[in-house]
Amino acid sequence: MLHRRNSPLLLSLSLAVALGGPIGCAVDPPTDDSDPVTETSPVPEPDSDLAQDPDDSADDSPEATPADWAMADMTHVLEGHEESPTLLVFSPDGQTLATASEDALKVWDVESGQVLHRLEGHRPAGYSPMATIPPTAIAFSPDSQTLATTSRSQGMMPQDSLILWDLNSGEPQQKLAGDSGCQDVAFAPEGNQVWAACGQELQRWSVETGSLEWSMDMGVIEEMALSPDGQTLATVEMNLPDRSQDSTQVQLWDVGGDSPQPLRSLSGDSQDITMAEFTPDGRYLVTQTPAIWSNDGTGGSPGQVAIWDWQQGERRYQHESSSRSRVSISADGELLAGQFGEALLIDVQGNPVNNSILTRQQGGASAVAFSPDGETLAWAGQPPTFPAPIVRLWQAGAATEPTHESADRDRSQYTSVDLPDDRTTQDIETFTQENFGLRETLGRENETLTLTMPDTNRAEAILTLDSLRDDSVAAMRYRLEFELQDDGVTWELVWVGRQQQCRRGEMADDGWTRELCP
Repeated sequence: MLHRRNSPLLLSLSLAVALGGPIGCAVDPPTDDSDPVTETSPVPEPDSDLAQDPDDSADDSPEATPADWAMADMTHVLEGHEESPTLLVFSPDGQTLATASEDALKVWDVESGQVLHRLEGHRPAGYSPMATIPPTAIAFSPDSQTLATTSRSQGMMPQDSLILWDLNSGEPQQKLAGDSGCQDVAFAPEGNQVWAACGQELQRWSVETGSLEWSMDMGVIEEMALSPDGQTLATVEMNLPDRSQDSTQVQLWDVGGDSPQPLRSLSGDSQDITMAEFTPDGRYLVTQTPAIWSNDGTGGSPGQVAIWDWQQGERRYQHESSSRSRVSISADGELLAGQFGEALLIDVQGNPVNNSILTRQQGGASAVAFSPDGETLAWAGQPPTFPAPIVRLWQAGAATEPTHESADRDRSQYTSVDLPDDRTTQDIETFTQENFGLRETLGRENETLTLTMPDTNRAEAILTLDSLRDDSVAAMRYRLEFELQDDGVTWELVWVGRQQQCRRGEMADDGWTRELCP
């Protein structure tokens, strides 16, 4: 579990989505002329037992449970950083939170909101003992007892580029990598080894002895991610003059043997990739490119968040993002936290997730992070009315399954409509419009589509057609219910209902009726 420092639809209808933000566009699986994929050897199947049997390792992560972000409450405001934290990481057991900024590296107790340790490390050689170099990456060990931090030269050579901290004492237990400068770090699932990108090498260190077990010259690695089963490593090189193309693609390695073997590369981005992270179940790899804006903020281009089926080399989804920080992936791999238009939370398909987190009052985030159980979201930044940066912790409410009675009551307000023959889709918006929308618009006729997700396995679409040129029907509204299929990307339409507003006759208080208009 790691985080590291970043470098600083249009529809022809009125689309009203949760939180007022745009719905992300699903990207169809690549065809022969789409994103190039270079295969060099077969990709091993992920170890499905890892996620199902945490007792096989030292990982004591709490089991993820469904969360209701529409009922989220703020539990703590953490103060004490002079600069906005750019790194937030929860421990695997969810009990502690590490925060890092230009001025400080701190470890907090999540339950009480109190500081446990302020870690004083990464001193520059030849400078005042008070001087420090900000961490470039932080990662917890699977047993939550050790924190690994890295730093690299920022005009000052670090005395120790990789430090392993004992979180019981707050003191270093190993100082590794010398002054080579390190950019990223990750623990092996067993916790006995640490992978690090230092200098121009990929390195593997023994946690117990502090000895360098293995190293390989790979160039300067900007970003690194280890799969949950520890068998696959993803790397992205830094944008250097003679190797600029390497910063726009991900190289996958089989690291299950004595030395890494190349598997394939994932390419297709035109901008530098600044984040790569596997979903907790190891099924997908999420990559991010930064938003680029002019100095005056009047022009530029949004960043992109891509979700890859890395075993097939296919980009399944891609969403625009204006995040300054890395996006965070929920424990079940179903949600992303970041800045997606006006939405703070979206599902992997790009649909905004209804939540009660006050993003407009918070301002832009410098970092976000989900807890391992998926029930807490940490947000870091400096709200406009605050004199200094803060970290807020938001606790989701417990998700409850809707009862048959409530579902039947909602459906009772509609007349059931026959389902189309083809009732599966990976794009709910287009499916709804093509099957139930206006074939053409005349005059003021208009469509409004609202999507909601009661939970991660269900979606509801409300399509309203108003200002209709009809003698008896003024407006029509369809409600569509979808269920997510086992492949995790396909939705099946399970029910459709219809209401209308009539130009004359008796109607309900809200103006809608399930009866035919006279």
